[in-house]
Amino acid sequence: MAVIEFQNVTKRYQIAGGTSLRDLITAAPRQLLRRNGAAGRHFLALDGVSFGVERGEVLGIIGHNGAGKTTILKLLSRVTRPTAGRINVQGRLSALIELGAGFHPDLSGRENVYLNGAILGLKKKDIDRQFDSIVAFSGLERFLEMPVKRYSSGMYVRLGFAVAIHVEPEVLLVDEVLAVGDMAFQRKCLDKIRDLRARGTTVVFVSHHMRTVESLCDRALWMERGQVRALGDLKPIVAAYTDEQNRAFAAGGPTDSQSPERRGTGEVQFTSVRLLDEAGQPTDSFGMGGRLTLELGYRAHHPVPAPSFDVALYADNGVRVATATTRLSGCTPATLSGEGVLRCVFEPLPLTPGGYSVTVAIFDQDDLMMFDQWYRAAHFLVEMAPNPNVRWQLEQDEHGVVYLPPRWEFR
Repeated sequence: MAVIEFQNVTKRYQIAGGTSLRDLITAAPRQLLRRNGAAGRHFLALDGVSFGVERGEVLGIIGHNGAGKTTILKLLSRVTRPTAGRINVQGRLSALIELGAGFHPDLSGRENVYLNGAILGLKKKDIDRQFDSIVAFSGLERFLEMPVKRYSSGMYVRLGFAVAIHVEPEVLLVDEVLAVGDMAFQRKCLDKIRDLRARGTTVVFVSHHMRTVESLCDRALWMERGQVRALGDLKPIVAAYTDEQNRAFAAGGPTDSQSPERRGTGEVQFTSVRLLDEAGQPTDSFGMGGRLTLELGYRAHHPVPAPSFDVALYADNGVRVATATTRLSGCTPATLSGEGVLRCVFEPLPLTPGGYSVTVAIFDQDDLMMFDQWYRAAHFLVEMAPNPNVRWQLEQDEHGVVYLPPRWEFR
Protein backbone atom coordinates (compact mmCIF):
# COMPACT_ATOMS: atom_id res chain seq x y z
CA MET A 1 0.00 0.00 0.00
CA ALA A 2 1.44 3.37 -1.08
CA VAL A 3 1.59 5.91 1.75
CA ILE A 4 3.27 8.56 -0.46
CA GLU A 5 2.00 9.39 -3.94
CA PHE A 6 3.41 11.97 -6.32
CA GLN A 7 1.24 12.32 -9.41
CA ASN A 8 2.62 14.49 -12.24
CA VAL A 9 3.86 17.12 -9.77
CA THR A 10 5.31 20.39 -11.05
CA LYS A 11 6.84 23.15 -8.92
CA ARG A 12 7.66 26.50 -10.45
CA TYR A 13 9.39 29.34 -8.58
CA GLN A 14 9.32 32.93 -9.74
CA ILE A 15 12.69 34.67 -9.90
CA ALA A 16 12.51 38.36 -8.92
CA GLY A 17 13.31 40.92 -11.57
CA GLY A 18 16.30 42.52 -9.84
CA THR A 19 14.73 45.85 -8.89
CA SER A 20 16.96 47.90 -6.57
CA LEU A 21 15.86 49.98 -3.57
CA ARG A 22 16.61 53.14 -5.55
CA ASP A 23 14.28 51.92 -8.32
CA LEU A 24 11.53 51.26 -5.79
CA ILE A 25 11.81 54.79 -4.41
CA THR A 26 12.26 56.80 -7.60
CA ALA A 27 10.51 54.90 -10.36
CA ALA A 28 6.98 55.76 -11.38
CA PRO A 29 4.48 53.00 -10.53
CA ARG A 30 3.70 52.30 -14.19
CA GLN A 31 7.39 52.08 -15.13
CA LEU A 32 8.05 49.85 -12.14
CA LEU A 33 5.29 47.46 -13.11
CA ARG A 34 6.54 47.34 -16.71
CA ARG A 35 10.14 46.68 -15.56
CA ASN A 36 9.12 43.89 -13.17
CA GLY A 37 6.93 42.28 -15.77
CA ALA A 38 9.75 42.24 -18.32
CA ALA A 39 12.43 41.03 -15.91
CA GLY A 40 10.40 38.40 -14.07
CA ARG A 41 11.50 34.84 -14.83
CA HIS A 42 10.50 31.38 -13.65
CA PHE A 43 12.57 28.45 -12.49
CA LEU A 44 11.13 24.97 -12.94
CA ALA A 45 12.29 23.06 -9.85
CA LEU A 46 10.14 19.97 -10.62
CA ASP A 47 8.64 19.05 -13.98
CA GLY A 48 5.94 16.37 -14.02
CA VAL A 49 7.40 14.12 -11.32
CA SER A 50 5.55 10.92 -10.42
CA PHE A 51 6.46 8.17 -7.95
CA GLY A 52 5.07 6.23 -5.00
CA VAL A 53 6.51 4.88 -1.75
CA GLU A 54 5.09 1.80 -0.04
CA ARG A 55 4.52 1.50 3.71
CA GLY A 56 7.74 0.56 5.52
CA GLU A 57 9.92 1.28 2.48
CA VAL A 58 13.05 3.46 2.48
CA LEU A 59 13.38 5.46 -0.72
CA GLY A 60 16.74 7.09 -1.44
CA ILE A 61 16.68 10.23 -3.59
CA ILE A 62 19.96 10.99 -5.36
CA GLY A 63 21.17 13.51 -7.93
CA HIS A 64 23.24 16.63 -8.39
CA ASN A 65 22.68 19.79 -6.36
CA GLY A 66 19.68 21.61 -7.80
CA ALA A 67 18.14 18.44 -9.24
CA GLY A 68 14.96 18.85 -7.16
CA LYS A 69 15.62 16.50 -4.23
CA THR A 70 14.96 18.97 -1.39
CA THR A 71 12.00 20.46 -3.27
CA ILE A 72 10.36 17.02 -3.14
CA LEU A 73 10.84 16.88 0.64
CA LYS A 74 9.47 20.40 1.10
CA LEU A 75 6.38 19.49 -0.91
CA LEU A 76 5.90 16.30 1.09
CA SER A 77 6.18 18.19 4.38
CA ARG A 78 3.83 20.94 3.09
CA VAL A 79 6.43 23.67 3.52
CA THR A 80 5.41 24.72 0.02
CA ARG A 81 2.63 23.79 -2.40
CA PRO A 82 2.92 22.31 -5.89
CA THR A 83 2.22 24.46 -8.93
CA ALA A 84 0.46 21.52 -10.54
CA GLY A 85 -0.16 17.85 -9.82
CA ARG A 86 -1.34 15.92 -6.78
CA ILE A 87 0.47 14.80 -3.61
CA ASN A 88 -0.92 12.37 -1.07
CA VAL A 89 0.78 11.46 2.22
CA GLN A 90 -0.90 9.12 4.69
CA GLY A 91 0.09 9.01 8.35
CA ARG A 92 1.89 11.15 10.92
CA LEU A 93 4.85 12.85 9.25
CA SER A 94 8.12 14.14 10.71
CA ALA A 95 10.75 15.97 8.69
CA LEU A 96 14.37 16.95 9.17
CA ILE A 97 15.05 19.13 6.14
CA GLU A 98 16.79 22.34 7.20
CA LEU A 99 19.07 23.15 10.11
CA GLY A 100 17.17 24.71 12.98
CA ALA A 101 13.77 24.51 11.31
CA GLY A 102 11.21 25.18 14.04
CA PHE A 103 13.82 26.44 16.54
CA HIS A 104 13.73 29.91 18.11
CA PRO A 105 17.32 31.19 18.44
CA ASP A 106 16.72 33.05 21.72
CA LEU A 107 15.12 30.10 23.48
CA SER A 108 17.15 27.46 25.31
CA GLY A 109 17.59 23.90 24.10
CA ARG A 110 15.06 22.75 26.69
CA GLU A 111 12.46 25.28 25.55
CA ASN A 112 13.05 24.43 21.90
CA VAL A 113 12.43 20.74 22.55
CA TYR A 114 8.91 21.67 23.65
CA LEU A 115 8.45 24.23 20.86
CA ASN A 116 9.67 21.91 18.12
CA GLY A 117 7.73 18.97 19.54
CA ALA A 118 4.54 21.03 19.52
CA ILE A 119 5.15 22.08 15.90
CA LEU A 120 5.56 18.41 14.98
CA GLY A 121 2.25 17.56 16.67
CA LEU A 122 3.27 16.26 20.11
CA LYS A 123 1.25 17.21 23.18
CA LYS A 124 3.04 18.53 26.26
CA LYS A 125 2.42 15.32 28.20
CA ASP A 126 3.99 13.33 25.34
CA ILE A 127 7.06 15.58 25.35
CA ASP A 128 7.28 15.29 29.17
CA ARG A 129 7.22 11.51 28.84
CA GLN A 130 9.96 11.40 26.22
CA PHE A 131 12.00 14.41 27.28
CA ASP A 132 14.81 12.47 28.97
CA SER A 133 15.08 10.13 26.00
CA ILE A 134 15.24 13.06 23.56
CA VAL A 135 18.00 14.76 25.53
CA ALA A 136 19.95 11.52 25.97
CA PHE A 137 19.82 10.81 22.23
CA SER A 138 21.04 14.32 21.39
CA GLY A 139 23.89 14.13 23.91
CA LEU A 140 23.42 17.82 24.75
CA GLU A 141 22.71 17.53 28.47
CA ARG A 142 25.40 20.10 29.36
CA PHE A 143 24.05 22.66 26.89
CA LEU A 144 20.33 22.28 27.53
CA GLU A 145 19.88 25.67 29.21
CA MET A 146 21.95 27.54 26.61
CA PRO A 147 20.18 29.60 23.89
CA VAL A 148 20.35 27.63 20.65
CA LYS A 149 21.72 30.66 18.78
CA ARG A 150 25.01 29.69 20.43
CA TYR A 151 24.79 26.10 19.17
CA SER A 152 27.02 24.86 16.38
CA SER A 153 25.38 23.45 13.23
CA GLY A 154 26.17 19.96 14.52
CA MET A 155 24.38 20.66 17.81
CA TYR A 156 21.37 21.97 15.86
CA VAL A 157 21.22 18.70 13.94
CA ARG A 158 21.55 16.62 17.11
CA LEU A 159 18.65 18.34 18.83
CA GLY A 160 16.46 18.57 15.72
CA PHE A 161 16.90 14.91 14.82
CA ALA A 162 16.36 13.78 18.42
CA VAL A 163 13.00 15.56 18.54
CA ALA A 164 11.95 14.45 15.05
CA ILE A 165 12.42 10.73 15.66
CA HIS A 166 10.66 10.84 19.05
CA VAL A 167 7.48 12.01 17.36
CA GLU A 168 7.20 8.30 16.47
CA PRO A 169 6.44 9.17 12.86
CA GLU A 170 4.76 6.95 10.32
CA VAL A 171 6.59 8.87 7.57
CA LEU A 172 10.08 10.31 8.13
CA LEU A 173 11.79 12.73 5.72
CA VAL A 174 15.56 13.17 6.08
CA ASP A 175 17.72 15.53 4.04
CA GLU A 176 21.52 15.78 3.81
CA VAL A 177 21.68 17.70 7.11
CA LEU A 178 22.92 14.53 8.83
CA ALA A 179 26.27 15.08 7.13
CA VAL A 180 26.91 17.98 9.52
CA GLY A 181 27.03 15.73 12.59
CA ASP A 182 30.11 13.84 13.71
CA MET A 183 30.69 10.23 12.63
CA ALA A 184 29.45 8.67 15.88
CA PHE A 185 26.21 10.64 15.79
CA GLN A 186 25.66 9.83 12.10
CA ARG A 187 25.91 6.13 12.90
CA LYS A 188 23.51 6.61 15.79
CA CYS A 189 21.00 8.31 13.48
CA LEU A 190 21.31 5.67 10.78
CA ASP A 191 20.81 2.90 13.35
CA LYS A 192 17.69 4.70 14.54
CA ILE A 193 16.38 4.99 10.98
CA ARG A 194 16.94 1.25 10.50
CA ASP A 195 15.04 0.63 13.74
CA LEU A 196 12.14 2.80 12.55
CA ARG A 197 12.10 0.95 9.23
CA ALA A 198 11.92 -2.38 11.06
CA ARG A 199 8.86 -1.06 12.89
CA GLY A 200 7.12 -0.11 9.64
CA THR A 201 8.04 3.57 9.32
CA THR A 202 8.25 4.85 5.74
CA VAL A 203 11.43 6.87 5.11
CA VAL A 204 12.42 9.22 2.28
CA PHE A 205 16.16 9.79 2.48
CA VAL A 206 18.13 12.37 0.49
CA SER A 207 21.90 11.94 0.39
CA HIS A 208 25.05 12.32 -1.72
CA HIS A 209 26.68 9.43 0.18
CA MET A 210 26.13 6.47 -2.08
CA ARG A 211 27.32 3.87 0.43
CA THR A 212 24.85 5.18 2.99
CA VAL A 213 22.09 5.05 0.39
CA GLU A 214 23.03 1.47 -0.51
CA SER A 215 23.15 0.32 3.10
CA LEU A 216 19.89 1.98 4.14
CA CYS A 217 17.49 2.18 1.20
CA ASP A 218 15.28 -0.29 -0.65
CA ARG A 219 14.83 1.67 -3.90
CA ALA A 220 16.36 4.75 -5.52
CA LEU A 221 14.94 7.81 -7.25
CA TRP A 222 17.52 9.58 -9.45
CA MET A 223 16.55 13.20 -10.07
CA GLU A 224 18.07 15.34 -12.81
CA ARG A 225 17.08 18.92 -13.61
CA GLY A 226 13.70 18.57 -11.96
CA GLN A 227 12.76 15.33 -13.73
CA VAL A 228 12.93 11.64 -12.88
CA ARG A 229 16.05 10.19 -14.51
CA ALA A 230 15.51 6.72 -13.05
CA LEU A 231 13.30 5.04 -10.44
CA GLY A 232 13.50 1.45 -9.25
CA ASP A 233 16.01 -1.14 -8.08
CA LEU A 234 18.67 0.37 -5.86
CA LYS A 235 21.98 -1.13 -7.04
CA PRO A 236 21.77 -0.55 -10.81
CA ILE A 237 20.63 3.06 -10.34
CA VAL A 238 23.34 3.86 -7.80
CA ALA A 239 25.93 2.15 -10.03
CA ALA A 240 24.83 4.18 -13.06
CA TYR A 241 24.87 7.44 -11.09
CA THR A 242 28.31 6.68 -9.61
CA ASP A 243 29.67 5.75 -13.03
CA GLU A 244 28.45 9.05 -14.47
CA GLN A 245 30.09 10.92 -11.58
CA ASN A 246 33.35 9.07 -12.20
CA ARG A 247 33.33 10.03 -15.88
CA ALA A 248 32.65 13.65 -14.90
CA PHE A 249 35.66 13.55 -12.57
CA ALA A 250 37.88 12.34 -15.40
CA ALA A 251 36.51 14.80 -17.95
CA GLY A 252 36.58 17.76 -15.61
CA GLY A 253 32.89 18.36 -16.21
CA PRO A 254 30.39 19.83 -13.72
CA THR A 255 29.70 17.79 -10.59
CA ASP A 256 28.24 18.63 -7.19
CA SER A 257 31.62 19.72 -5.91
CA GLN A 258 33.52 20.79 -9.00
CA SER A 259 34.10 24.38 -7.84
CA PRO A 260 37.00 24.49 -5.38
CA GLU A 261 36.51 26.25 -2.07
CA ARG A 262 39.32 28.14 -0.36
CA ARG A 263 39.49 29.42 3.17
CA GLY A 264 42.12 30.30 5.76
CA THR A 265 44.11 33.20 7.17
CA GLY A 266 46.47 33.37 4.18
CA GLU A 267 49.92 33.53 5.83
CA VAL A 268 50.80 30.45 3.76
CA GLN A 269 48.88 29.58 0.63
CA PHE A 270 48.85 26.86 -2.00
CA THR A 271 49.86 28.12 -5.43
CA SER A 272 49.25 24.86 -7.31
CA VAL A 273 48.09 21.28 -6.86
CA ARG A 274 49.15 18.69 -9.44
CA LEU A 275 48.74 14.93 -9.73
CA LEU A 276 51.71 13.13 -11.29
CA ASP A 277 52.14 9.58 -12.57
CA GLU A 278 55.15 7.30 -12.09
CA ALA A 279 57.02 9.14 -14.86
CA GLY A 280 56.38 12.51 -13.23
CA GLN A 281 53.82 13.56 -15.85
CA PRO A 282 50.52 15.28 -14.96
CA THR A 283 47.55 12.92 -15.09
CA ASP A 284 44.14 12.32 -13.54
CA SER A 285 44.12 8.54 -14.00
CA PHE A 286 46.06 6.00 -11.95
CA GLY A 287 46.31 2.24 -11.86
CA MET A 288 45.29 0.33 -8.78
CA GLY A 289 48.44 -0.57 -6.83
CA GLY A 290 50.55 1.98 -8.75
CA ARG A 291 52.04 5.26 -7.55
CA LEU A 292 50.29 8.60 -7.08
CA THR A 293 52.39 11.72 -6.50
CA LEU A 294 50.69 14.84 -5.26
CA GLU A 295 52.77 17.96 -5.96
CA LEU A 296 51.84 21.00 -3.84
CA GLY A 297 53.17 24.45 -4.67
CA TYR A 298 53.09 26.94 -1.79
CA ARG A 299 53.99 30.52 -0.89
CA ALA A 300 54.71 31.77 2.65
CA HIS A 301 54.29 35.54 2.85
CA HIS A 302 56.50 35.67 5.95
CA PRO A 303 58.48 33.03 7.92
CA VAL A 304 56.13 30.55 9.63
CA PRO A 305 57.40 28.15 12.32
CA ALA A 306 56.67 24.41 11.96
CA PRO A 307 53.53 24.40 9.78
CA SER A 308 51.75 21.12 9.05
CA PHE A 309 50.64 20.11 5.54
CA ASP A 310 47.56 17.86 5.39
CA VAL A 311 46.25 15.79 2.48
CA ALA A 312 42.82 14.13 2.59
CA LEU A 313 41.53 11.67 -0.01
CA TYR A 314 37.76 11.41 -0.55
CA ALA A 315 35.77 8.78 -2.41
CA ASP A 316 33.20 9.92 -4.95
CA ASN A 317 30.42 9.56 -2.36
CA GLY A 318 32.02 12.14 -0.06
CA VAL A 319 33.47 9.66 2.45
CA ARG A 320 36.99 10.48 3.63
CA VAL A 321 39.22 7.53 2.75
CA ALA A 322 42.54 8.62 4.26
CA THR A 323 44.45 11.55 5.72
CA ALA A 324 48.20 12.14 5.54
CA THR A 325 49.99 14.88 7.48
CA THR A 326 53.62 15.98 7.60
CA ARG A 327 53.38 16.24 11.39
CA LEU A 328 52.38 12.62 11.93
CA SER A 329 54.99 11.54 9.37
CA GLY A 330 57.77 13.47 11.14
CA CYS A 331 58.42 15.67 8.10
CA THR A 332 57.35 19.07 9.43
CA PRO A 333 59.84 21.82 8.45
CA ALA A 334 61.34 23.90 11.29
CA THR A 335 60.47 27.10 9.43
CA LEU A 336 58.75 27.80 6.14
CA SER A 337 59.40 30.93 4.07
CA GLY A 338 59.10 32.05 0.47
CA GLU A 339 57.97 29.77 -2.33
CA GLY A 340 58.49 26.04 -2.69
CA VAL A 341 57.11 22.66 -3.67
CA LEU A 342 56.15 19.72 -1.49
CA ARG A 343 55.48 16.23 -2.82
CA CYS A 344 53.30 13.59 -1.16
CA VAL A 345 53.75 10.11 -2.64
CA PHE A 346 51.31 7.21 -2.20
CA GLU A 347 52.95 3.94 -3.28
CA PRO A 348 51.48 1.45 -3.73
CA LEU A 349 48.12 3.18 -4.18
CA PRO A 350 45.69 0.98 -2.19
CA LEU A 351 42.45 2.39 -3.60
CA THR A 352 40.01 0.27 -5.56
CA PRO A 353 38.66 1.47 -8.95
CA GLY A 354 36.48 4.57 -8.80
CA GLY A 355 36.51 8.36 -8.62
CA TYR A 356 38.29 10.29 -5.87
CA SER A 357 39.17 13.84 -4.90
CA VAL A 358 41.96 15.52 -2.93
CA THR A 359 41.56 18.21 -0.26
CA VAL A 360 44.75 19.93 0.99
CA ALA A 361 45.33 22.20 3.98
CA ILE A 362 48.11 23.99 5.88
CA PHE A 363 47.90 24.48 9.66
CA ASP A 364 50.03 26.35 12.19
CA GLN A 365 52.43 24.61 14.58
CA ASP A 366 49.66 23.97 17.12
CA ASP A 367 47.18 22.64 14.51
CA LEU A 368 44.72 25.30 15.67
CA MET A 369 44.93 27.97 12.96
CA MET A 370 44.30 27.09 9.32
CA PHE A 371 46.44 29.08 6.91
CA ASP A 372 44.84 27.66 3.78
CA GLN A 373 42.44 24.91 2.79
CA TRP A 374 41.76 24.01 -0.82
CA TYR A 375 38.65 21.87 -0.81
CA ARG A 376 38.61 19.22 -3.55
CA ALA A 377 41.54 20.83 -5.32
CA ALA A 378 42.00 17.88 -7.67
CA HIS A 379 40.04 14.87 -8.91
CA PHE A 380 41.31 11.55 -10.20
CA LEU A 381 40.26 8.08 -11.28
CA VAL A 382 41.68 4.78 -10.10
CA GLU A 383 41.45 2.13 -12.79
CA MET A 384 42.16 -1.57 -12.85
CA ALA A 385 45.71 -2.09 -14.14
CA PRO A 386 48.04 -5.09 -14.20
CA ASN A 387 50.31 -4.94 -11.19
CA PRO A 388 52.42 -7.71 -9.63
CA ASN A 389 51.31 -6.63 -6.14
CA VAL A 390 47.61 -6.93 -6.95
CA ARG A 391 46.29 -10.42 -7.55
CA TRP A 392 42.58 -9.86 -7.17
CA GLN A 393 40.29 -7.77 -9.34
CA LEU A 394 37.93 -5.81 -7.12
CA GLU A 395 35.03 -3.48 -7.73
CA GLN A 396 34.54 -0.52 -5.43
CA ASP A 397 30.79 -0.94 -5.04
CA GLU A 398 31.16 -4.40 -3.53
CA HIS A 399 34.54 -4.34 -1.82
CA GLY A 400 34.97 -0.87 -0.31
CA VAL A 401 37.57 1.70 -1.29
CA VAL A 402 40.84 0.34 0.15
CA TYR A 403 42.60 -2.86 -0.88
CA LEU A 404 44.69 -4.47 1.87
CA PRO A 405 46.80 -7.36 0.50
CA PRO A 406 46.11 -10.32 2.79
CA ARG A 407 48.05 -13.46 3.59
CA TRP A 408 45.87 -16.58 3.56
CA GLU A 409 46.56 -19.63 5.68
CA PHE A 410 44.52 -22.83 5.46
CA ARG A 411 44.81 -25.28 8.32
